[in-house]
Amino acid sequence: MITSRRARIRSARLARRARGFTLIEVLVAITILVILGALVAPRFGTVRRGEGMLAGDQVEGLVRMWAYRSAMSTQQVGIWRNGETGFISLRVRDINLDNPDEGSLWREDRLSLPVRLPETVEIVDVTSNGEQLDPNDWFVQTNPDRSRPRLSITLRDYAQAETTISIEPYSIETIRNDPGQQVVGRRPVDLDREGQERSRW
Repeated sequence: MITSRRARIRSARLARRARGFTLIEVLVAITILVILGALVAPRFGTVRRGEGMLAGDQVEGLVRMWAYRSAMSTQQVGIWRNGETGFISLRVRDINLDNPDEGSLWREDRLSLPVRLPETVEIVDVTSNGEQLDPNDWFVQTNPDRSRPRLSITLRDYAQAETTISIEPYSIETIRNDPGQQVVGRRPVDLDREGQERSRW
């Protein structure tokens, strides 16, 4: 009698285990997962968007430093994307004053840190005075008379949004075009053509 009762209880437990989940339990679990996904996904996207913006800021800072150094230094200055390491860095040309005919040497600039783009951001276009360069491995340098070419770098993030950073030969201020934003920077204006010939400048 006792044995049969125990057997019935045991078989009832086994039957409850074998029956699986009810529809309500499945719906509750799915609802919880959807809510968690809705909370986590935007933060993940924000982090990735933040990586793209930070990469743009770093490249823009390096381009500004290149322009500033070319305006203030007597040495030639270059900006280089190393195809092997992926780093973008400033280079300075050292000339041997004792023997100027001897070959000069490009060394890394000590006043600026190299920039490495995150995996979610890539350079898709680089132009120097309108000439297309290899986006993965390029070098743009100032001329011996310290003049600079016009440089334009386009970055693309994980969401396929493109940011273009460019700088004119006469300016140390960059022009940045982020997705959905107006172009930031100064451009030359012909005051006579704009009807502002009496404006102060």
